[in-house]
Amino acid sequence: MGTDNIEILLTELDALVNIDLKKRTKEKHKRLKIIRIGTSGSLQADLPVDSYVASATAVGLDALMVYYDLPQNEIENLITANIQKAIELPFQPYCVSGSSELLKQLGHDMLKGNTVTCPGFYAPQEEK
Repeated sequence: MGTDNIEILLTELDALVNIDLKKRTKEKHKRLKIIRIGTSGSLQADLPVDSYVASATAVGLDALMVYYDLPQNEIENLITANIQKAIELPFQPYCVSGSSELLKQLGHDMLKGNTVTCPGFYAPQEEK
């Protein structure tokens, strides 16, 4: 599921729990805890097929977060600035750290890794 579809899903979930649909007003703010479990590819030859990986961070190589207020800590800003410079992006990508509590609780027996997302499916995978 790409970043555009995730945005739709999260916006609709937020509306379901935070908007009074009869009054059409946002009267409360309930934070949701979302866990995504899904498939992913890998760039590492030493990572066996069918491995379970828990993401410590996620990096978005799309410009979606330009439109949202996403506070990033010093490490997240450093990661995204270095990626932007290394691959010469015209915008700064975004980085979000996973919950250390959830990593311990759900990913204790999994490999730890990082997830990188980008818009599109086939074209962004093309080698130059």
